[in-house]
Amino acid sequence: MLQKNSSSSRRVATMGRHPDLGLSDPPGPSPAIFRCGRAPKPNDVFIAIMGVTGSGKSSFISQCCGGLVRVGHDLTGCTSTVDVHVFDLSPTQTVYLIDTPGFDDTSRGDAEVLTQIAAWLGESYQHKILLHGIVYLHPITDRRMLGSARRNLNVFIKLCGLDALQKVVLATTMWDITDQEIAESRERELIETEGFWGWMKSQGCMVSRHDHTTKSAVRIIHQLAHHKEPVVTDLQRELVEENLPLNETSAGQKIQSELLAERNKLAGISRDMEAHLRQAIKEGNAAAVAMFSEEREKYADEIKKLEMEIANLRITVEKLFDKDHRRRHTVDHSIPPTVIHRQSLDEDTKARLAERELPPTPPRASLSETRPRQIQQPELKGVSQAVRMPPGNSATSVSMWGDVVCIIGDVGLSSTQYPRLKLDSDSAFLRSISLGDVASDGFRSWIARYEERWMASNNLARVYPKLGHGITSRGLQRLKCCFLGPHGQFFAKWQDGQHLYSSPIDIPKILDGQIDVVDVAFGYEGTYFVAYTAPGDKSLFRYDLGNHYDDLAYFLNNEKRRIIILSITLDPRNGTDYILVYNECIQRALRTEIKGPKVRFQSSGPNASAISSFW
Repeated sequence: MLQKNSSSSRRVATMGRHPDLGLSDPPGPSPAIFRCGRAPKPNDVFIAIMGVTGSGKSSFISQCCGGLVRVGHDLTGCTSTVDVHVFDLSPTQTVYLIDTPGFDDTSRGDAEVLTQIAAWLGESYQHKILLHGIVYLHPITDRRMLGSARRNLNVFIKLCGLDALQKVVLATTMWDITDQEIAESRERELIETEGFWGWMKSQGCMVSRHDHTTKSAVRIIHQLAHHKEPVVTDLQRELVEENLPLNETSAGQKIQSELLAERNKLAGISRDMEAHLRQAIKEGNAAAVAMFSEEREKYADEIKKLEMEIANLRITVEKLFDKDHRRRHTVDHSIPPTVIHRQSLDEDTKARLAERELPPTPPRASLSETRPRQIQQPELKGVSQAVRMPPGNSATSVSMWGDVVCIIGDVGLSSTQYPRLKLDSDSAFLRSISLGDVASDGFRSWIARYEERWMASNNLARVYPKLGHGITSRGLQRLKCCFLGPHGQFFAKWQDGQHLYSSPIDIPKILDGQIDVVDVAFGYEGTYFVAYTAPGDKSLFRYDLGNHYDDLAYFLNNEKRRIIILSITLDPRNGTDYILVYNECIQRALRTEIKGPKVRFQSSGPNASAISSFW
């Protein structure tokens, strides 16, 4: 359920004051403009929320604030910049939660992430604001702390410094979707391993579990809010007091050393490619010449990007803050922020949400006033409805239509409208769903596939009569795939190879001679996107976006690497919003490396909240 904004729970970009901090008034905007009308109070508390992308930062904040709050200006990542959310811990104490991007963000480099965090921490320190603590989140679903998680933690330690570590809570998340025995084993490994959390705990860090409930989130905040000794991080001290450029701070040096190491590694590989290329030219092997030339160009591009990141770290404090002022001015004045609050839900309410859907919102209607309505499907009594999928599931399905978004993926399901995740306690999980148009009764149509059966809304045949007739004659359970679109458009294929469609696009002609269809998306004003598998296991796609979906078109036209599309949806209600889930193919010498799944999307309002909280 979505509710109207309340003064006790809203998103702001804010900085407060600490009267005892001996700093001169900084240039730039007054801290008051970042409080959205909230006056400074002596008991104000500022707590930073950090962790890798996907560790549950946004969910944690939503549980504290009593609603999922999302303000997205650059929606290619979950948390694109440093955002601040506010809630009242008590009638006399206000808590400001600083939401930060992770150092493993797929849409930006570690140097850019550090620049954003450094700008906020440094400028807030200039404005006499001190943190009461930091909550560092880590998903207990991760088998080992390797790769990006380890790098993220090492930079975090450098950012904090020894003094600030005493006001850090190391919190594990996602206990609700992990086997208890396995989770406890991983927790012990984190705490007992010196290179993970062991050393940090010995320096005063607190360790806690977050079980995905409001009570749990607020309890962790209480651990940091009830003391009168705010902290200064090493990054703040180095930037403001020592006036060091970002690359000379402890955190900056850590990231710079990793970037230099990666650049040197790629430079070595590039030299090998050059040697292979010269040999291929000498031997007159045209195919090898083409391959090694392409490889050399790719590595040259990657090295150039790394060198740009390294150069961007050499930014002075003055330029860092000036850049942040310009960014915030552009954001505040060019894009009116959209603030959506989702009511805090207990577990029973979460279960009931799986049986509800939002009716279509009339144009210009307030999204905060929409109310859920009942999906017409069999009621299963005595069944505890699952609200998340367990780890290891490989299903990927996205569907978007106006104010409704359904996402099914590796570790969860996030949606404002969908059929049951499981039909009963013993059945398989939902694997895919396609949202359709709204019938005259006000209910949205849909069709969904479980591992062993298909289900459809009761009104499907009324909205798509040709499809309804085909299902009656050929069988619902014999379907192989089915995709719904606006104005009665659809494409369906049965297991025996027969197909049925209603669309000005000749989809069977596109798929003629291909192995299988991956996804079909019908969009705004006749736009479409078809992803399919071609002979030789090649992942191909064909689309016509017209003059719409500019961000998607830009990505497809400028992406140099080959991508494998896993799922795609175009919002039929407008020509801008979409979700693309894909793998990225990176050619490494004599092998191809697959990275992903990755997501790129453009959306706003409740859809952005659902997508961001999922990924």
